[in-house]
Amino acid sequence: GGVFLAFRDDPNLRVAIVTGGGEKFFCAGWDLKSAGAELEVLEEDYGVGGFGGMQDLRDLNKPIIAAINGICCGGGLEVALDADILIAADHATFALPEITVGTYAPTACIALPKRIPYHIAMELLLTGRWFDAEEAHRWGLVNRVVPARELMDEVWKLARKLAEGPPLVQAATKEIVRDAENKKFQDALNKVNARQYRSVEIMIPATIRPVWALRRGILRRAIFSMTRLRSAMKPMTAREGRKITSRTSMMWSIFTPKRSSICPAA
Repeated sequence: GGVFLAFRDDPNLRVAIVTGGGEKFFCAGWDLKSAGAELEVLEEDYGVGGFGGMQDLRDLNKPIIAAINGICCGGGLEVALDADILIAADHATFALPEITVGTYAPTACIALPKRIPYHIAMELLLTGRWFDAEEAHRWGLVNRVVPARELMDEVWKLARKLAEGPPLVQAATKEIVRDAENKKFQDALNKVNARQYRSVEIMIPATIRPVWALRRGILRRAIFSMTRLRSAMKPMTAREGRKITSRTSMMWSIFTPKRSSICPAA
């Protein structure tokens, strides 16, 4: 947990790569025999960030890539599910075998059905069967599969691309996506529009919020006017259409702040 805490708080660190040592294991998780015999292990205090260091770490809004370089099972697969992007070597294998020893995978029970089709997730959770990298890719569990010798080159290539992106926008995107996962669409959208996310507050300074609010007001009036026109069923000439398009474009250019003033890339 301390590693991810340091990553979160260091502005010079932009992307994290999680992988295993060697070529055989990504992470085999915990000792399932002990977990099956003593269910209290599921309630242990894992310290800052919770199990794996990422699950419960607030404001961890930087990109995290999991490079699956081998066996990824049990708690190891749960750790991988906490990453934003998963790239697997072609020899990687996966499983959630907790059920075979009389216990369950708490994080996977929640996260897996949100990542892949429900009925596939339930089969994997209820049987504990193994599956290979190609099947993981087929269900969308991993982004892509590459030859083992090319895995880290591919991951580093992606990491460099992410590091070149705008960090404030990346943080806002990740915070919104993660938070909205457990919300109704309209509730999440209302929160976005109200600027109730910390990363959005940082990205859009208070000095330019009135500009955005004014722009939204104009768009609302435009939508209302267009709705009235449609309800009245009045046909619009090509000339009238060009006038509206021209005015809308002008208003948009006047009231939209420059992107560089909002979120300059570091």
